[in-house]
Amino acid sequence: MAEGKRLICGGLVAVLCGGAAAADALCSDPVLPAGDAAYGAYLAGSCRSCHGAGDPGAIPAIAGMTREDFAAALIGYRCGRRTHAGMQGVARSLGPREIAALAAYFATGAED
Repeated sequence: MAEGKRLICGGLVAVLCGGAAAADALCSDPVLPAGDAAYGAYLAGSCRSCHGAGDPGAIPAIAGMTREDFAAALIGYRCGRRTHAGMQGVARSLGPREIAALAAYFATGAED
């Protein structure tokens, strides 16, 4: 596995590297593969249905979030450190590859 760069993200240590990680290990050792922004763009449609344009106070915007913050948030929902029933379900349905891809995509600031 490629050596990764450790980043502190809201109290959660995220490791971004070129290797794959088992989905069940994300809560104890959050290792993500390098994110593919093009794949993230493909997956982002369901995210934009809630996090797109609209009342900015109701649901937070995610376009422009850093990769680290985005990944830390989804892993937090997945592992129960962040509470929101809808987001916990979404996060638990995503594997490490999907989380990394979405993080890469939304870090570009794209909203379309």
